[in-house]
Amino acid sequence: MTRKRSGWLIIGTCFLLGGIAAVWWQNLPAEADEQATDQQAADNQSDAEADGPADTEQAAADDPYKVPDGNAEELLAYLKKLNETPPQTADQAKLWCRAQATAAEKILTGEATDEQAKMAAEALFLAADLMRRIGDPAGMETLQKYAEKYKDDQRPPVADVAAPYDLVVRAAGWSDLKADQREALTQEIVDHFTKAEIGPLHYHRFDSVTSALQESGANAAAAKAFAAMGPIYAKSELPELRALGARFEGVARRIDLPGNTMDIKGELLSGDAFDWSAYEGKVVLVDFWATWCGPCVAELPNVKENYERYRDRGFEVVGINLDENKAAVERFIQERELDWPTIYDAAAQEKDDQVPMVSYYGIESIPTAILVGRDGKVVSMEARGEELSRHLVQLIGEEKPDETPASR
Repeated sequence: MTRKRSGWLIIGTCFLLGGIAAVWWQNLPAEADEQATDQQAADNQSDAEADGPADTEQAAADDPYKVPDGNAEELLAYLKKLNETPPQTADQAKLWCRAQATAAEKILTGEATDEQAKMAAEALFLAADLMRRIGDPAGMETLQKYAEKYKDDQRPPVADVAAPYDLVVRAAGWSDLKADQREALTQEIVDHFTKAEIGPLHYHRFDSVTSALQESGANAAAAKAFAAMGPIYAKSELPELRALGARFEGVARRIDLPGNTMDIKGELLSGDAFDWSAYEGKVVLVDFWATWCGPCVAELPNVKENYERYRDRGFEVVGINLDENKAAVERFIQERELDWPTIYDAAAQEKDDQVPMVSYYGIESIPTAILVGRDGKVVSMEARGEELSRHLVQLIGEEKPDETPASR
């Protein structure tokens, strides 16, 4: 669980692509799956007879993202094969998305049954949305083009698939909306997802819309959507989706934190209860981290430097650790000489449960560094690097020459 930055981008991208690919293909009806598989087998045999097995395999290996010509069944077979081999790099991910979108468009613009068209639409919008989410420069433009083209499609299954992605596009344009338009869009998003059938694809679409809202600064709208969906997901027959219900409530709390107070509870590594009230009137960095998280470890020198510089003037750090091995955490803290308190829930780790504070605030990635001001209200949700130093200067003041860490 890390943020998408530098070396972590490829891992996150491939996980997302592989997971969504599996979800999409699971919606393939058994009959269509068999037809696609049979068609692929026939095509393979035909190709082998014409070109020889070595030539066919070499061509596929040379360019697995070259979309073939064919009818709907043949193109669905190609999409199935494409989804069985997720990309391994960020560049491959972009090629993967474009190949899936191209094949899906061929199905949608050719002769296809409603079921085939629905599957193609799902593949098309998943690919276009993933292009946007992995940072492809053409991603949003591509998603917008397809949403505009298919949201009023004469085939109801296709229009139904396009509808939530039209909401993604409109959410991304939040800054251009007037107050009444924002209120109407928020309610439309809530109405759409509370009435739609709950399932893995529902979650992906909901996550796409709420991420677009948050990226556009529409935190209140995103929080309202999460709060509305939490109780509904909690009633799902799928245990994975039921768990998301509780997390949605936490995400709504986290999104609403800026400008509001934060409540921290838990048990310290020492076994003592953590007392949040002891930090009243202080500037506090609440740092969700783990020793296995590369960006978390890379940020620690900056946190330590600021802690040593400002602690005598009212700056404190509280770590919330997500490691499974308590002894390893204690050893790491001792070796790095991290003097601030660390909350560690041994009981949750023993049960392989989520850390309570992580669940309570719906923490989705680490490091998550939240800065709380002297009045107890959250000042920043991204208090890392220069952002942390800048806020500390504003909240505590510039350091005097005789107050440097070396002089104390």
